[in-house]
Amino acid sequence: MMKVSSENQKEFGHNIQKSKDMANGTVKTVIFMLFLLFIVSESRIMTKEETATLNCETVHGVVKGETCFLVAQQSQLDLDEFAAINPNVDCAHLFVGQWLCVAASKQ
Repeated sequence: MMKVSSENQKEFGHNIQKSKDMANGTVKTVIFMLFLLFIVSESRIMTKEETATLNCETVHGVVKGETCFLVAQQSQLDLDEFAAINPNVDCAHLFVGQWLCVAASKQ
C-alpha cells in the first residue's frame, strides 16, 4: 500500500476545491448568458409587435399656403400621428401638389 504524504493530501484537496470553484463559476456564467439571450430575444419580439406597418388609405394634395399643421388639423390628426403616417415628409419644404397621407390603417 502506498502512503500519501500530508502535503500531497493538502495539494489534492486544494486542487479539488479549485475545480469546484471553476465549475461553479462556469455554471454561473452559463446561467447569466442564457438570461441575456432571453432578454435580447424578448426585446426583439416586442419591437416587432410595436412597429406595425401603416397602410395609407387617403391622400391629400397640398395647395398653396398649406402647412403640415393645417393639413393635420383638417384631417383631425395630431402632429405625432401625421408624422407617423408621413415619415419621409419634410414639413419645412412642402410644395404645391405634394401628396400627403391623411388616413392610414395598421397592417
